[in-house]
Amino acid sequence: MLALAILALVYPLIIDPCKSNGVHAVFFNKNDRNVSAVFYAGENASVDLVLPDGRRFSLPQAMSASGARYADKNENVVFWNKGDMIFIEEHGKEIFRGYEKGADK
Repeated sequence: MLALAILALVYPLIIDPCKSNGVHAVFFNKNDRNVSAVFYAGENASVDLVLPDGRRFSLPQAMSASGARYADKNENVVFWNKGDMIFIEEHGKEIFRGYEKGADK
């Protein structure tokens, strides 16, 4: 019974029915560390990230002059996607720069 109660609490965190049909991409840096990203389009466009240290972020799309930009509401974590390149900033400091696997950079 306890297992069912726990599952009822955790299941919505695992499966978000509003987020379906995401596009998955993996980006690698020069040290072969990677960031996993799942992009969701539509009215509530967002990206779900898993960083090399295991931290997870779900960021809504934000205003951008070029490329795709995603940020939390306080701009503490910002994810930029320009072509096959990404940048992740945390508190104004770049913490990851990478390319899609197969991109020659």
